[in-house]
Amino acid sequence: METLARRVHDDRPQAKFARNPPYGEDVKWLLSISRKLGAQYLQQFCICAVNSISNPFVLHEIILDASMIPTRNNLHWVYQNPRSPLAPLVQKCQQMYFQCLHQKLYHITVSDYEDFVSIVCNARQAFHLTADGISQFKEWLTNLRRYVCVYVET
Repeated sequence: METLARRVHDDRPQAKFARNPPYGEDVKWLLSISRKLGAQYLQQFCICAVNSISNPFVLHEIILDASMIPTRNNLHWVYQNPRSPLAPLVQKCQQMYFQCLHQKLYHITVSDYEDFVSIVCNARQAFHLTADGISQFKEWLTNLRRYVCVYVET
């Protein structure tokens, strides 16, 4: 994970925001090991993931996988509790979705439209993991509409 942290920050946007980055399966494997070892290791993994992963799709998968903690199988508690070890992951995931969407938006072509809409749908799911995320996502959509209107008019 430390090696990944050094490398990920140098990735090109196409690699940084890929749906299936080459390291994704390795990260999922490490997550499964940490879950088997217990809550302390899972929490340590989550801290490492926040500091080393910048791909919103991988972060989203980690959140969904890690939320199935055997002692707390209540997803609402995991997402809404600011003391949850997943809270920083959810926040980072949301930030990375914003960055990904902005990157895609500035370089969008007609052939990329469906992929962009799919990413917006994924981001919506990630933003619904927190109470204030819903309003953040709606605000982003409002800004997107303004941007598109200005772009179309010019």
